[in-house]
Amino acid sequence: MSGAVSGRSIAIAGAGIGGLTAALALARLGHHVTVFEQAPVLQEIGAGIQMGPNAFKLFEVIGIRGALDKVAVFPERYQINDLRTGEALTHIPYGQTCLKRFGHPYGVVHRHDLHSILVDASRRAGVEITLQSRVKGFDTESAGVVVHCEDGTSRRFDVLIGADGINSRVRAQIRRGEPDPIAPGLLAARAVLHIAQVPENLRHPQITIWLGPGCHLICYPLRAGELFNLAAVFASDSDPASPDWSMRKEIDRAFAELTPEIVPLLSFLEEKVYRAATERVPITQWVEGPVALLGDAAHAMTQNLAQGGCMAIEDAIVLAEAIAQHPDDISTAFQIYNSKRAPRATHVQYVARQMGDILHLRDAERDARNAILRDRSPEDNLAFFSWLYDGIEVGESTRARLRGLS
Repeated sequence: MSGAVSGRSIAIAGAGIGGLTAALALARLGHHVTVFEQAPVLQEIGAGIQMGPNAFKLFEVIGIRGALDKVAVFPERYQINDLRTGEALTHIPYGQTCLKRFGHPYGVVHRHDLHSILVDASRRAGVEITLQSRVKGFDTESAGVVVHCEDGTSRRFDVLIGADGINSRVRAQIRRGEPDPIAPGLLAARAVLHIAQVPENLRHPQITIWLGPGCHLICYPLRAGELFNLAAVFASDSDPASPDWSMRKEIDRAFAELTPEIVPLLSFLEEKVYRAATERVPITQWVEGPVALLGDAAHAMTQNLAQGGCMAIEDAIVLAEAIAQHPDDISTAFQIYNSKRAPRATHVQYVARQMGDILHLRDAERDARNAILRDRSPEDNLAFFSWLYDGIEVGESTRARLRGLS
């Protein structure tokens, strides 16, 4: 591809958080963006999602911070307790402390709210979103890529971005023969409640996590305090396909020993089965010709750092800026994107995996962990995340273009 380019034709597989952030940023930068989404309607499934200062920094860059502030909750702290005894071990200070340190807040948002804001902003920016269209593969050409969908249609674009999740078809073609995602034998149960259903002592504007042997429980308010998000993660080696299997029995088994404070919460957990802590093996090369991976398609990670969505948002902005800086040379733009994002995402994947092991320690190792946490100051806890929450830098020229100022 050569010659001056005023705007690329860009296909994005997947209308999740990462795909839509990329679509919005690229459209704002003057590109012609089409998003292919397999679902029949645009709605984000799931419940709450935590967003660190590194994400809120970029929400401001792409101009959706004001909309998010209306629906987010900004917790005062991340409280860490022992599940069996109820002991408060330590906390991470958020609120004004986090805002002062990083310049941006730590917030929790309902996935549906964040997704709706991104959909609306993308459409206003001119993004074409095609529903019931799953990308099944592609063919590269000297001047771009032909995208093939499961409905039999094919279209040609300059660029294809695979933001189609942990089971990405785009990744499968780039990484032929790669093993399935890693599933470590953890299940999750969750629920979203009206805040009035929750015991008053748990309605604080904070994130609370209880650490247990082979399990943890986490909760926080949502949607400006109207809702309450609850999630439980636990180890299980049983087979959900067996005739006598029951999610309720598994929950009761996993949380047999726990502080009375949270017993009422367990009854709210839905019995739908979710696989937890599933991830992809880290890879160093996310691009191939005019095709690049983004978000979970590139670096699906465990939930233990609450950074999967944040990393996808970072990916989107770095990719958009690289293309903006090298509009006539997609190969160079993609290599810059790859070199900036792969090491950082791999670092986050690794730390998230290790954090999961720490959360679920048993016996003497649990006692040692608790002793270490008791000795840590809240300030040290927040400082630990500086490498992560400082986030990425975006050039002033890109910022101006994303805001429509130039």
